[in-house]
Amino acid sequence: MYETNISGKEKKHSFSETLAGIPGRINSVMPSMEKKMGRYFDSHFNELISEWDLVTLSTLDHLEHRLDGVSSEISMLESKKTIIEERARALESAISEIEGEL
Repeated sequence: MYETNISGKEKKHSFSETLAGIPGRINSVMPSMEKKMGRYFDSHFNELISEWDLVTLSTLDHLEHRLDGVSSEISMLESKKTIIEERARALESAISEIEGEL
């Protein structure tokens, strides 16, 4: 048995009981620190996001919207790729004919 002396009275506690009580003692001190940190973050939220270059939900939404637009433009260009290639071949052919005449 591990003995502890609490306020002049002797009580016997096992070592595991003593260890089990440590988190409770720590928690009794820590919540005030957590509350202070929470208030700090709440009051400086926008500055922290800006300073640390954090991504916000609205930024992600904006990027998703831009990605959708770019994806649709790429799909449109891919669908017209064969038409553009045919026009390029026709232009090359016309240029070759003009150069041959000169």
